[in-house]
Amino acid sequence: SGMPVFISEQNGMIGVPKVKQGLGQGNDSMQKFGTLEVKTFINPSIRVWDVVNLNSIYLPDMNGLYRVMKIKYSGHLRGQDWYQTMELTKVNVANSESVRG
Repeated sequence: SGMPVFISEQNGMIGVPKVKQGLGQGNDSMQKFGTLEVKTFINPSIRVWDVVNLNSIYLPDMNGLYRVMKIKYSGHLRGQDWYQTMELTKVNVANSESVRG
């Protein structure tokens, strides 16, 4: 599936990532987060099981590669605002195989 899609406040992320599930093991802040919830404008190039590159200027501790586990779409038929809310889990960077879709 090529390079991971870059997600940031500058290219469609709405608000800040939310920690959805409790903190995991380890001292490294990147490994403490179980599942993140991220809201963006709809991006048809992001599909379930893709890897995305999260880059938040407000929460830099959460930046990195994540696997898309779920996508929920929402919007209004008469409005312009169409969103997707994604559940993301951290990719183990040590295992480069996991980055390939």
